[in-house]
Amino acid sequence: MPPLVVFAFLLTSLCVGAAFAQIPPYVHGGTVGTSPIQAAPNDLLRRKIVLYNPNATAIIAYCPAGPSRDTGLPLVCAVNGAGSITLQPYTGFVLQGSNGATRLDMPSAINVISSTPGWSYTVWDQE
Repeated sequence: MPPLVVFAFLLTSLCVGAAFAQIPPYVHGGTVGTSPIQAAPNDLLRRKIVLYNPNATAIIAYCPAGPSRDTGLPLVCAVNGAGSITLQPYTGFVLQGSNGATRLDMPSAINVISSTPGWSYTVWDQE
């Protein structure tokens, strides 16, 4: 096979593979209602997570998907609820390790809930 054909094949193979790979930050988003859903999965390598409310009127709340340290019972993700980070429209919240360079000791999944049904949420997860 001529060297140019081999080079073209290798270049095409690399480009196709790169199109399917996602590099950090990992973006999670979708639509949420008044029942909590998972917004971001467990991530043992997480260094930073950005929680954002991209809506004009809805209030969004995020919370870890683990048990309460006080009671051992699962946290109930609720707008203005205990253990939840409640975000007003067009606001965000950043959790990160030291200087954003060290691992954030919060590998649990993150849940999200809205004050009214059918609103968007956005999460950026950085390793």
